[in-house]
Amino acid sequence: RALEGAHAQCAARLDSLDAWKKRVEDDLCRREEAFEKDARTHAETHQRLSTQLDALDVWSKEAREDLGSYKVSCVNADKRVRKVEERTKRLEEATDACREALGAV
Repeated sequence: RALEGAHAQCAARLDSLDAWKKRVEDDLCRREEAFEKDARTHAETHQRLSTQLDALDVWSKEAREDLGSYKVSCVNADKRVRKVEERTKRLEEATDACREALGAV
C-alpha cells in the first residue's frame, strides 16, 4: 500500500510537472510568435521609412533643381526688366525730343 501511495504521489507530481512544462512551452511559443510579429512589424516599418526617405531625397533634389531654375529665371527676368526700363527711358527721351522739335516748328 505504501508503495501504491508513493506511486500515486509520483504520478500526480509527474502530471503536475507535465502540465507546468506544457504551460512553459505554450508561453515560450506565444512569446516567440510575438517576437516574430514584432520583428516583421519592425522590418516593414523600416522598409516603409526607408522608401519614404528615398522619396524625400528625390523630392529634395528636384526642389533644389527647381530652385536653381527659378533663380536663373529671376535673373533673366531682372535682365528683361532692366532692358524694358532702358527702352522706356530712351522712348521717353525720344518723345521729349519730338515734342521739343514740334514746339520749335
